[in-house]
Amino acid sequence: MNSDIIDKAVTATKPSDQSMLAVTSQREIAGIQGMMTIAKRFPRDEKEATDRIMTACQRPALAESAIYSYAKGGTDITGPSIRLA
Repeated sequence: MNSDIIDKAVTATKPSDQSMLAVTSQREIAGIQGMMTIAKRFPRDEKEATDRIMTACQRPALAESAIYSYAKGGTDITGPSIRLA
């Protein structure tokens, strides 16, 4: 009989899947709202970003690793590397 009471008490204190889902959802929503607030407060300056990219591309070390190339099916495949990104 005591074990039945203990089992019911333990079951009653466990959070349900729905309540855990609600808490997780609210946490995710709050995180996204925080990111949106920061993005609105500090908008990107496209001109400054472009200037920084152009300056970085003038570095010889980046210029040497900015392009990849490999042969496939008798043709050379080339393009910008992940380092350029």
